[in-house]
Amino acid sequence: MLWQTDPCFQRPIFSATMPRTRFSQISSWMRFDNKDTRENRRKTDKMAPIRDLSDSFINNCKKYYNSGSHLTVDEQLVPFRGRCPFRVYMKSKPAKYGIKVWVLADAETPYCKNLQIYLGKKGNVPERDQGKRVVLDLVSCLGSGYGITTDNFFTSLELAENLLDRNLTLCGTLRRTKTFLPTEFLPSRKQPVYSSIFAHQPEVTMVSYVPKQNKSVILLSSEHREGTVSEQNHQKPDMINSL
Repeated sequence: MLWQTDPCFQRPIFSATMPRTRFSQISSWMRFDNKDTRENRRKTDKMAPIRDLSDSFINNCKKYYNSGSHLTVDEQLVPFRGRCPFRVYMKSKPAKYGIKVWVLADAETPYCKNLQIYLGKKGNVPERDQGKRVVLDLVSCLGSGYGITTDNFFTSLELAENLLDRNLTLCGTLRRTKTFLPTEFLPSRKQPVYSSIFAHQPEVTMVSYVPKQNKSVILLSSEHREGTVSEQNHQKPDMINSL
């Protein structure tokens, strides 16, 4: 794409530096580790052929980018159908096959601040509380005072409490299967459309918003304290409008 003539993708500095065919040649010859020791390292590290390169990239993201006050944690599937011991299949993604990456990105730019590549199960045993562990790993490079946004795979009351211990706030959607949710927060035909129900604890606030009949969107936040709603935009709570 960098060598296309389409103005949307073209960057003249790349074509001025070298032809595309020359870049392809160099790319096919490049190696980022010692091939003689690769097999031994692969026994304990699935990413052995590119470990040094990936660590260097991640460290530079953490070192040189000063993010804004709010960041987002989410997963990304990098399309790939070649041979790879940690390639995954995700039917919900357009590409279906690829390498899963968890990313901490600036909510505004959205530039990568930190990332973690999923290498598969350890010992074929499913990991418990994986979402919480991933978020805590990714935000370890941050100082205090940041706000973290997550989706319902990551969000939990335990995660919010752990982040508050680090002086970080959390705002994210919740799955309806969470045992601590009041029954009033679950979808019901009795709840009017565009209505909201709030629940408050000293350190967290939850809201259940009804965008349409028999459906609810549930959020948990340790950043928002007030149960305020917008007079416009279908009376959405400010917690939702801030996402």
